[in-house]
Amino acid sequence: MKKLLMVILAFLFIIQMASGISKVAVLDASLGEGIHSNASAIVADTLNEQFVKSANFIAIDRAYVSNIQEEKKFQLSGDVNAEDIKELGATFGAEYLCIANVSQLGTTYTVSARLIEVATAQVVSQESARMQGQIDVLFNVAEMVGGKLIGKEVATMAAQPAPVRTAPVKPAAGTSTKPKTFSRTTMSYIMPSFSGSGYDLLLSWLDLGMGTGNYEPWTAGFDIHSLMTIGKYYYFAVSGSFGFEYITSYITNSYYDYDTDYLSFSNMDLRVTAGGIYPIGNMLQFYGGLGLGYQYVIISDEAWDTSSFPESEYGAFVVGIELGADFRLSDLVFSMRIQTGTSSFPAYTLFDDYDEDFGYTAFMIGIGFVF
Repeated sequence: MKKLLMVILAFLFIIQMASGISKVAVLDASLGEGIHSNASAIVADTLNEQFVKSANFIAIDRAYVSNIQEEKKFQLSGDVNAEDIKELGATFGAEYLCIANVSQLGTTYTVSARLIEVATAQVVSQESARMQGQIDVLFNVAEMVGGKLIGKEVATMAAQPAPVRTAPVKPAAGTSTKPKTFSRTTMSYIMPSFSGSGYDLLLSWLDLGMGTGNYEPWTAGFDIHSLMTIGKYYYFAVSGSFGFEYITSYITNSYYDYDTDYLSFSNMDLRVTAGGIYPIGNMLQFYGGLGLGYQYVIISDEAWDTSSFPESEYGAFVVGIELGADFRLSDLVFSMRIQTGTSSFPAYTLFDDYDEDFGYTAFMIGIGFVF
């Protein structure tokens, strides 16, 4: 139980730390005709300083970015190829790229910059500012543009004219900067816990009940879960899971001439689930729903020859709920989920003449991909 709690806390800590902070790589600025080459580093380094000061971004080292960009001969300006964006994002391990352009008309310098989401290659923010003077005014202009990109107004020297504000850029058709859900498929490791009156009855038959013996259960399992979003706040999921419990019993009743017994439960659950989903930003989503499916249980007693079920199996409809959270990093998804299930097995099945139920609760943690 302590190990399970530590896993849950660690997973939640990662989500909490990472959900509000994004990595950004500021590329070398593209220069217009006649502008000194030093302006590229001046603008890029100044923009990078603003991202460093922001609580919402982690800025990747500028020297590393510049070296890689020079090595790969990337010069991004105008229309940007989506494949180039994704390749650079993967190279730097960044969720966003900042691309700046510097132009000059007479003695007036203009800096414009775009913040591009790597996963979608969409421009999520674009800002610009201009100022008249010598080349060193680029420090002030780039600082103002960087401040706008991170949502902070930067004061300028009173002797210099105020920057020209540009109209906000409208997102491309079909895109939105609002929080959004995502569809995905994940594969998870299961830690199941079995329960129910049928489960208790079987333990009693094997002298595993309270006061009759000591036993050590070992559980594991595997799960595949495919979640598809419907609209903004609903989802539909298809899942298949296999849970396993192996029990080693140390019998204390002197009636038997052996000391140990072994019992295993194998539980296969095929299910469809529908429910609600709620996104926080574009990287984190929570969901919960009600599921209906089919549960197939196999119970095997590996040592007790006098048992009425050396191996029994039966299937029944299962109902239950699931609650989960997904954390997205580009096309990868880290998932945590809790799933419950209960089946009612009628008489003359694996429980002999008893009408019993068999249930379980499983904690699942896994990884998958967005589709």
